[in-house]
Amino acid sequence: MNFLNYFLNVAYKIVYFYSCFEIYLDTRFEEFTKTPFARSISKQISNFKECYFPEVLPIQQYLFIENGIPIMIYKNFEKEKILIFEPENYDFIIRNDYQKNMNFKIIYNRYADIGDYKISSVSFLSFAIFYKDKIIDISLETKNYSYMIVGNEIDNRFIYYLLKNMNIVEIPDFDYTIQIITQDVDILTLNSKQKIIIDEKKVIII
Repeated sequence: MNFLNYFLNVAYKIVYFYSCFEIYLDTRFEEFTKTPFARSISKQISNFKECYFPEVLPIQQYLFIENGIPIMIYKNFEKEKILIFEPENYDFIIRNDYQKNMNFKIIYNRYADIGDYKISSVSFLSFAIFYKDKIIDISLETKNYSYMIVGNEIDNRFIYYLLKNMNIVEIPDFDYTIQIITQDVDILTLNSKQKIIIDEKKVIII
Protein backbone atom coordinates (compact mmCIF):
# COMPACT_ATOMS: atom_id res chain seq x y z
CA MET A 1 0.00 0.00 0.00
CA ASN A 2 2.86 2.38 0.87
CA PHE A 3 4.52 1.58 -2.43
CA LEU A 4 1.28 2.35 -4.31
CA ASN A 5 0.89 5.69 -2.52
CA TYR A 6 4.52 6.52 -3.28
CA PHE A 7 4.06 5.61 -6.94
CA LEU A 8 0.88 7.72 -7.28
CA ASN A 9 2.58 10.66 -5.56
CA VAL A 10 5.54 10.49 -7.94
CA ALA A 11 3.27 10.16 -10.98
CA TYR A 12 1.23 13.17 -9.83
CA LYS A 13 4.37 15.31 -9.41
CA ILE A 14 5.67 14.28 -12.83
CA VAL A 15 2.40 15.26 -14.49
CA TYR A 16 2.24 18.50 -12.48
CA PHE A 17 5.79 19.59 -13.31
CA TYR A 18 5.37 18.59 -16.95
CA SER A 19 2.21 20.73 -17.19
CA CYS A 20 4.01 23.69 -15.60
CA PHE A 21 6.95 23.25 -17.94
CA GLU A 22 4.63 23.09 -20.97
CA ILE A 23 2.86 26.29 -19.90
CA TYR A 24 6.27 27.95 -19.39
CA LEU A 25 7.44 26.96 -22.89
CA ASP A 26 4.19 28.16 -24.48
CA THR A 27 4.51 31.50 -22.70
CA ARG A 28 8.15 31.94 -23.65
CA PHE A 29 7.45 30.97 -27.28
CA GLU A 30 4.58 33.46 -27.48
CA GLU A 31 6.87 36.16 -26.08
CA PHE A 32 9.58 35.18 -28.58
CA THR A 33 7.22 35.47 -31.58
CA LYS A 34 6.54 39.08 -30.59
CA THR A 35 10.20 40.09 -30.70
CA PRO A 36 11.58 42.08 -33.70
CA PHE A 37 13.98 39.23 -34.50
CA ALA A 38 11.14 36.65 -34.74
CA ARG A 39 8.98 38.99 -36.83
CA SER A 40 11.92 39.57 -39.17
CA ILE A 41 12.47 35.82 -39.62
CA SER A 42 8.76 35.26 -40.22
CA LYS A 43 8.70 38.02 -42.85
CA GLN A 44 11.73 36.58 -44.65
CA ILE A 45 10.11 33.12 -44.73
CA SER A 46 6.90 34.62 -46.14
CA ASN A 47 8.82 36.54 -48.82
CA PHE A 48 10.75 33.41 -49.78
CA LYS A 49 7.51 31.42 -50.05
CA GLU A 50 5.81 34.08 -52.20
CA CYS A 51 8.85 34.35 -54.47
CA TYR A 52 9.66 30.68 -55.02
CA PHE A 53 6.35 28.98 -54.25
CA PRO A 54 3.63 31.42 -55.37
CA GLU A 55 0.01 30.41 -55.14
CA VAL A 56 -1.08 30.01 -58.75
CA LEU A 57 -4.74 30.41 -59.56
CA PRO A 58 -6.16 29.43 -62.93
CA ILE A 59 -7.24 32.15 -65.33
CA GLN A 60 -10.51 30.34 -65.93
CA GLN A 61 -12.21 27.21 -64.74
CA TYR A 62 -14.64 25.29 -66.95
CA LEU A 63 -17.23 23.07 -65.32
CA PHE A 64 -18.90 20.62 -67.71
CA ILE A 65 -22.42 19.69 -66.56
CA GLU A 66 -24.50 16.70 -67.64
CA ASN A 67 -27.82 15.75 -66.01
CA GLY A 68 -27.19 18.24 -63.22
CA ILE A 69 -23.82 16.72 -62.31
CA PRO A 70 -20.31 18.08 -62.99
CA ILE A 71 -18.63 15.44 -65.17
CA MET A 72 -15.37 17.29 -65.79
CA ILE A 73 -13.47 20.29 -64.46
CA TYR A 74 -10.86 21.97 -66.64
CA LYS A 75 -8.60 24.66 -65.18
CA ASN A 76 -6.84 26.97 -67.61
CA PHE A 77 -3.58 28.42 -66.28
CA GLU A 78 -2.42 29.90 -69.58
CA LYS A 79 -4.07 32.72 -71.50
CA GLU A 80 -4.05 31.03 -74.91
CA LYS A 81 -4.20 27.39 -73.82
CA ILE A 82 -6.74 25.26 -75.72
CA LEU A 83 -8.60 22.36 -74.18
CA ILE A 84 -7.37 19.17 -75.85
CA PHE A 85 -9.92 16.78 -74.38
CA GLU A 86 -13.59 17.69 -74.31
CA PRO A 87 -16.42 15.42 -73.12
CA GLU A 88 -18.45 14.05 -75.99
CA ASN A 89 -21.77 14.82 -74.31
CA TYR A 90 -22.73 17.50 -71.83
CA ASP A 91 -25.63 19.88 -71.29
CA PHE A 92 -23.74 23.11 -70.70
CA ILE A 93 -20.51 24.60 -69.38
CA ILE A 94 -20.08 27.06 -66.53
CA ARG A 95 -17.01 29.20 -67.09
CA ASN A 96 -15.64 30.83 -63.96
CA ASP A 97 -13.29 33.79 -64.50
CA TYR A 98 -11.02 34.40 -61.51
CA GLN A 99 -11.29 38.13 -61.06
CA LYS A 100 -12.05 40.29 -58.04
CA ASN A 101 -15.62 39.12 -58.42
CA MET A 102 -16.07 35.73 -60.05
CA ASN A 103 -18.20 35.92 -63.18
CA PHE A 104 -19.99 32.76 -64.29
CA LYS A 105 -20.64 32.46 -68.01
CA ILE A 106 -23.09 29.71 -69.01
CA ILE A 107 -22.25 28.15 -72.37
CA TYR A 108 -24.68 25.90 -74.21
CA ASN A 109 -22.53 25.39 -77.31
CA ARG A 110 -19.10 23.88 -77.69
CA TYR A 111 -15.99 24.86 -75.77
CA ALA A 112 -14.31 26.11 -78.94
CA ASP A 113 -17.03 28.76 -79.35
CA ILE A 114 -16.32 30.42 -76.00
CA GLY A 115 -15.37 34.07 -76.38
CA ASP A 116 -15.40 37.30 -74.44
CA TYR A 117 -18.47 38.45 -72.60
CA LYS A 118 -20.09 41.52 -71.04
CA ILE A 119 -21.56 42.02 -67.62
CA SER A 120 -25.23 43.00 -67.71
CA SER A 121 -26.47 46.12 -65.98
CA VAL A 122 -29.62 44.20 -64.97
CA SER A 123 -30.05 42.99 -61.40
CA PHE A 124 -32.79 41.16 -59.52
CA LEU A 125 -34.25 42.16 -56.20
CA SER A 126 -35.63 38.65 -55.92
CA PHE A 127 -35.35 35.37 -57.82
CA ALA A 128 -37.61 32.73 -56.29
CA ILE A 129 -38.33 29.21 -57.48
CA PHE A 130 -41.66 27.68 -56.45
CA TYR A 131 -41.40 23.89 -56.39
CA LYS A 132 -44.13 21.78 -54.73
CA ASP A 133 -44.59 23.38 -51.31
CA LYS A 134 -41.15 25.00 -51.29
CA ILE A 135 -40.04 28.53 -52.08
CA ILE A 136 -36.34 28.57 -52.92
CA ASP A 137 -34.58 31.93 -53.00
CA ILE A 138 -31.70 31.98 -55.47
CA SER A 139 -28.97 34.62 -55.60
CA LEU A 140 -27.69 35.02 -59.14
CA GLU A 141 -25.51 37.93 -58.08
CA THR A 142 -23.67 38.70 -54.86
CA LYS A 143 -20.60 40.73 -53.94
CA ASN A 144 -18.48 37.62 -54.63
CA TYR A 145 -19.94 36.23 -57.85
CA SER A 146 -22.38 36.96 -60.69
CA TYR A 147 -24.41 34.98 -63.22
CA MET A 148 -25.69 38.27 -64.68
CA ILE A 149 -23.62 37.95 -67.84
CA VAL A 150 -24.94 39.03 -71.25
CA GLY A 151 -26.10 35.96 -73.14
CA ASN A 152 -26.52 33.71 -70.11
CA GLU A 153 -29.61 31.53 -70.42
CA ILE A 154 -31.44 30.38 -67.31
CA ASP A 155 -33.42 27.35 -68.43
CA ASN A 156 -34.68 24.10 -66.90
CA ARG A 157 -31.28 22.41 -67.28
CA PHE A 158 -29.58 25.13 -65.25
CA ILE A 159 -32.38 25.21 -62.66
CA TYR A 160 -32.12 21.43 -62.33
CA TYR A 161 -28.36 21.77 -61.77
CA LEU A 162 -28.93 24.33 -58.99
CA LEU A 163 -31.68 22.40 -57.21
CA LYS A 164 -29.99 19.02 -57.55
CA ASN A 165 -26.87 20.38 -55.89
CA MET A 166 -29.07 21.78 -53.13
CA ASN A 167 -30.50 18.26 -52.64
CA ILE A 168 -33.99 19.46 -53.50
CA VAL A 169 -34.69 17.48 -56.69
CA GLU A 170 -33.40 14.16 -58.03
CA ILE A 171 -34.92 13.83 -61.51
CA PRO A 172 -34.63 16.37 -64.37
CA ASP A 173 -38.32 16.37 -65.35
CA PHE A 174 -40.13 18.44 -62.74
CA ASP A 175 -42.48 21.39 -62.83
CA TYR A 176 -41.71 24.67 -61.16
CA THR A 177 -42.50 28.35 -61.39
CA ILE A 178 -40.06 31.24 -61.19
CA GLN A 179 -40.99 34.67 -59.95
CA ILE A 180 -38.53 37.52 -60.49
CA ILE A 181 -38.62 41.03 -59.13
CA THR A 182 -36.33 43.25 -61.18
CA GLN A 183 -34.43 46.33 -60.06
CA ASP A 184 -37.28 48.39 -61.54
CA VAL A 185 -39.72 46.44 -59.33
CA ASP A 186 -41.25 44.68 -62.33
CA ILE A 187 -42.63 41.24 -61.46
CA LEU A 188 -41.92 38.52 -64.02
CA THR A 189 -43.34 34.98 -63.82
CA LEU A 190 -42.41 31.99 -65.95
CA ASN A 191 -42.85 28.22 -65.91
CA SER A 192 -40.42 25.34 -66.33
CA LYS A 193 -40.86 25.30 -70.12
CA GLN A 194 -39.64 28.89 -70.48
CA LYS A 195 -36.18 30.35 -70.16
CA ILE A 196 -34.60 33.66 -69.28
CA ILE A 197 -31.97 35.31 -71.43
CA ILE A 198 -29.82 37.94 -69.74
CA ASP A 199 -29.38 40.91 -72.09
CA GLU A 200 -27.24 43.99 -71.59
CA LYS A 201 -30.01 46.19 -70.18
CA LYS A 202 -33.02 43.87 -69.86
CA VAL A 203 -34.10 40.26 -69.46
CA ILE A 204 -35.88 38.33 -72.20
CA ILE A 205 -38.32 35.52 -71.45
CA ILE A 206 -38.92 32.95 -74.17
